[in-house]
Amino acid sequence: MRQFYLGCTGLLLIGCGSRGLGVASQGPSLDGGVADAARPVDLSPPPPLDMRPAAPYPAPHAAYPQVENQGGQVLKSPKFVIITFDGDPLREDIEKFAQGIGATAYWKAVTAEYGVGPATVAGTVHVATAAPKTIDGTELEQWLTDNVTAPAQGWPAADVDVVYAVFYPDGTTVNETDSAGRIVGTSCMDFGGYHSEFALPSMQVPYVLVPRCQGRGYGQGSFHSTLAGSHEFVEVATDPLPFTNPAFAQLDANHLLWVYLIGGGEVSDMCAQDPAAAYRPDDLPYMIQRSWSNAAALAGQDPCVPATPGVYFNATVTAEDVKVQGLATQAIRVPVGKDRTIDVNLFSTAPLDAWSVSVDTMDPALSASLDVDTGQNGDVLKLTISSRSRLAHGAGAIYLTSRSNDAEHYWPVMVVQ
Repeated sequence: MRQFYLGCTGLLLIGCGSRGLGVASQGPSLDGGVADAARPVDLSPPPPLDMRPAAPYPAPHAAYPQVENQGGQVLKSPKFVIITFDGDPLREDIEKFAQGIGATAYWKAVTAEYGVGPATVAGTVHVATAAPKTIDGTELEQWLTDNVTAPAQGWPAADVDVVYAVFYPDGTTVNETDSAGRIVGTSCMDFGGYHSEFALPSMQVPYVLVPRCQGRGYGQGSFHSTLAGSHEFVEVATDPLPFTNPAFAQLDANHLLWVYLIGGGEVSDMCAQDPAAAYRPDDLPYMIQRSWSNAAALAGQDPCVPATPGVYFNATVTAEDVKVQGLATQAIRVPVGKDRTIDVNLFSTAPLDAWSVSVDTMDPALSASLDVDTGQNGDVLKLTISSRSRLAHGAGAIYLTSRSNDAEHYWPVMVVQ
């Protein structure tokens, strides 16, 4: 099995036990020691909304996911071996991208909090033979093993920080097969890249695979190669051996159901479907992908870093403890044939005009509506969920979308019956 990157080809979900509300609600203090009974009752009408005390920034909201270390080691000093094939017109761009990314402010922002240091390039490999027309994951791992263990090939030797990164040119299709040899996934259709590991006699070795995807949401030129490359470089550094010794590979228990919607629980997966995920930093002339920050998420800031300019805002729902097929997690329970109304907490990191909030259901068994479709920091909207029929997979999703000008942020509401 391999850890896949789905690519930024369309919204699946923005990411990434419940720690409760981000900011505790505070009532008024009793200054001067006057007992409640001695205070006169104020029967005057409440002040207009624009005169009421502002909520704190950010206002109370649901806890964001945390990507948790499963006990494995990260790469403290990642060293990439960049593998390209002769005749690839993007070779120079790919190598410049790889040589530059590890010293950028971006790299520090997305990896330092997980214990990863600056990344370097340990070497480049120019494969003289033509790239295969098709190859599957097992064949790729055997090819890597054969070349790494053959001194005559001259490839940089494996060590605890080395990652072999294969960038295939246009015309190569990578298939994933099951144990019976049946194709279960195809590059640029089902995934835009992945990282995994292969076995040497003395150690497990991490590697990255980036196919050449063009058009259909993947962009042109080096767009996808560097975007997917950055996604996989960050994930392989924070979770180098995802199957034999996983590190930052999974979400906390309360948010496990998010994984099935996002397509993975690693740090880059959590931001891959954010509309603002792809950007070109000032210190690297290539498109790269923002990644999840546990620290920013805990602080109520934009969890996808480096953060976009402006005020971060969102609408969240605090879920409750449930069990799904024996799995203890959190979701909203709405029995079949019933309706349920819950709170939606709006927050922003600084003053911001009211933004729009919409709701979409991802399962025909569910419907949902909001009592109000705009609000701002501290407002509480009411979301009514109707469970019309049995959910096919035991759980379903509703998405809240917050929009202000060109900025969009999302929150999934997991529903069980």
